Amino acid sequence: MTRAKVVTFRLLLFVALAAVTYLATTRHEYPVVKDVWDKANHILAFYVLALLMDLSFPSSRSGWAKVAV
Repeated sequence: MTRAKVVTFRLLLFVALAAVTYLATTRHEYPVVKDVWDKANHILAFYVLALLMDLSFPSSRSGWAKVAV
């Protein structure tokens, strides 16, 4: 994978992490987020973060090595 793609995925990971953190901690209610089943929100958030984490660190081993970075 090229360096530009890795940097792009790391930037997307940062943006997604900031968005998920904001949505998880804000007191504001957003109709689009509220209408979807809560479990689906969690599954989607964790899936996207895991996928971006995997793509952001392509040379790392699988498992705890990527989680610890």
